Amino acid sequence: MLACLQLTFEMQQDIAARQQPSSLAKGVEPEGLYSNCPLWLSKDKKIQWKMSVKPLQPFLDQSFSSFLAAEKLSRGGVAVSLPLKYLITADVAAGSPSFGPILEMVEGLDDEETVLILYIMHERAKGKKSKWNGFLSELPTEFNSTPFWSEKVNYILVNSSFYLIWGIQEMELVSCGRTNTELHLLTESRKQEFKALYGQLFPSLSAALPQFFPENAHRFSDFLWAITLVRTRSFEIVVDGAPMTCVLPLHRIPRHHPFVPTQVGFDPHTRSFNITTLVDMERGDELFIQYPGASGANNDQLLCQFGYVPCRGENEFFNTIPLTIPRDAFDEKKILFMRERKMSLSHLLRGTGELSPKLTQTLAMYVQTEEEFLRMIESAKTQQDHGDIITKEKMAEALRELLSQQHEVNSVSADKEEGTLSPPLRVALAAEYMDRKREVIAHVLSKLC
Repeated sequence: MLACLQLTFEMQQDIAARQQPSSLAKGVEPEGLYSNCPLWLSKDKKIQWKMSVKPLQPFLDQSFSSFLAAEKLSRGGVAVSLPLKYLITADVAAGSPSFGPILEMVEGLDDEETVLILYIMHERAKGKKSKWNGFLSELPTEFNSTPFWSEKVNYILVNSSFYLIWGIQEMELVSCGRTNTELHLLTESRKQEFKALYGQLFPSLSAALPQFFPENAHRFSDFLWAITLVRTRSFEIVVDGAPMTCVLPLHRIPRHHPFVPTQVGFDPHTRSFNITTLVDMERGDELFIQYPGASGANNDQLLCQFGYVPCRGENEFFNTIPLTIPRDAFDEKKILFMRERKMSLSHLLRGTGELSPKLTQTLAMYVQTEEEFLRMIESAKTQQDHGDIITKEKMAEALRELLSQQHEVNSVSADKEEGTLSPPLRVALAAEYMDRKREVIAHVLSKLC
């Protein structure tokens, strides 16, 4: 028991030492009204920009920032308003003098997302001649979502949070990584999806229409960049009764929160895309939005799709570690007992709140001998009432054993190709991700101990 408590205390101490100052604090003094409005938009007086944008962390400042109220906003107040002409839509692509004719030449290009991806690749290739160059030129050459990560950083750092149960330092992970965590599986699935979509378009388009789809501007890396841009900045809106997808031309976007008092959408009266607050906001209060398709996303999904790791306190309920207890660890009597009580072998460990009684009872049954289990049934008591039979220290040891078995170690070649983005940026991002997982483990162990 003392060893378990000591391990938990050390993990909690280490996490606290690594924490950034709270980014949810109020009273931050923002700068002027248009101080952080994108330069290429700031000259249009029809644009409302009542936000001051502050970099969140050095390795996230290219995309994710704190949007702070530059002035007091009442409930229903518009924080950001972009006229329809600044939204990138399939209609805009079809009306483009240089891209519209391409859509007429190629049969089957009726998928909205595909049109947006190809249009953005087309405009990016035009460089300064593009009407969207002010926006596209401000974006990073690579995003921080995990499909962009080199094999080395992805396997080694992102998937290594469970090493920290045993106290091994991050720098010792240089030659090995865990390859069956949820984040790794999500990343590989996303890569395969992107490669399949790319294969449906190229090299066929480049071969058929090389003047419109030159190979040097339509590589897989270009496609990966464009589809990530579309999927991280797209919102569904309704214009004149017609539903459509629009891409916000913002190189920086507010931070995500699953439960936010804001509303995003198209206002038919002003014909603009608005971010509206549903509560009163004081000057310096932070505005959050819910990312498209991320209402119930956990931290693994956010990092994979958006390259974003929530700060402490932002996404605690969705900061989870999946745990599956192998069925062969239970005999038929225990399986029958679990079925009768609708218990499961699969659980989600969270870094907040009390532990699920079904989780603790399943862990108890995992470490029970047959005699102890039968005694429990006979006395019709739950695991919590049998501290003399099932110690919580045994349950904690069982949990560590299960996590170790669930996340096997595989060697990773040191000569994997590195990404073009400086590795330290992703190392720092991985460290933030690992801290969130450490918090889950520390919380669960503290409850068991």
